[in-house]
Amino acid sequence: MSAMKIVSSFILYFVIFSSYACFLPKKGSNYTLEELIDKSDNIFMVEMSSVSKSEFTVTYTLNVIEVIKGVSNKQLTFLNLEVNSRSYRQNDFNNHNDPDFWSKDIGRSKFPCCICGPAHTFKKGHKYLYFPDSLGAFKSAEIIKSSDDKWYKFVKLRVSRKHT
Repeated sequence: MSAMKIVSSFILYFVIFSSYACFLPKKGSNYTLEELIDKSDNIFMVEMSSVSKSEFTVTYTLNVIEVIKGVSNKQLTFLNLEVNSRSYRQNDFNNHNDPDFWSKDIGRSKFPCCICGPAHTFKKGHKYLYFPDSLGAFKSAEIIKSSDDKWYKFVKLRVSRKHT
């Protein structure tokens, strides 16, 4: 095989597969737990109030029910690619007591191709600990089922210690 064919094949391979890569991940990607809390200007407890779908996107309207850090309007919106209802995960990692949640870069949201961050989804009737400034982090939209949730307590404690 000639050198020109090898170079051409390499360039074609790079162009095709680089279109699937994310060159600029969303803010929060690869943050540690502590960095996620410390580098986020806003952290809220939210509930979804409505959802609207278009051909390729979904827009969630989220009501802020508690400000943990920052300043908020009463409502926020979150726009994402349309994902099917099977992609919604209710996993709260046993009130975030599961060691995997604390030791791995995982969260309840999946990371599909081509959006440069987790595909956070929301459902009515659930509360979420929401980091709108750092949506590239897997843990930036976790379900919180009780005030005894370990992740919720960890975040509140770290924020209170940083601001005292």
